[in-house]
Amino acid sequence: AGGRQVKHLYRHLTWPEARDRAAAGAVVVIPVAAIEQHGFHLPIDVDNLLVEHVTEEAARRSGGAVLTAPMIHYGFNEHNMGFPGTVTVRDTVFVDFCEDVARSFVRQGFDRVVFVNGHGSNQMLCNLAARRVNNTTPA
Repeated sequence: AGGRQVKHLYRHLTWPEARDRAAAGAVVVIPVAAIEQHGFHLPIDVDNLLVEHVTEEAARRSGGAVLTAPMIHYGFNEHNMGFPGTVTVRDTVFVDFCEDVARSFVRQGFDRVVFVNGHGSNQMLCNLAARRVNNTTPA
């Protein structure tokens, strides 16, 4: 009945609010995408724009059950390096980085962390990072 909107963006929380949301069992969604060419008609940031919008809107509608973490903007993109505007991260660096980000949330007490990927070539790498976290933590 017109109550205050629960914060849905992790970046807007204070540390006590983050602690409380972890204790309440919030799911952390980490949007992941890339900077790359998309033909002549789309901006190089389109993957990030789309996945960030979808994840933030899902979190907004969740009533506090979901928090959207800040984007991981750069992804594995070696296959598009022939196009200006493309940035790539080595596959091993990308997996390690994603794993470290997810582990940081686990160490805060979050036990459900989900990567939502907006760039096809990241998918298997995100799966590997998630598998590592799942196999080595209680999350």
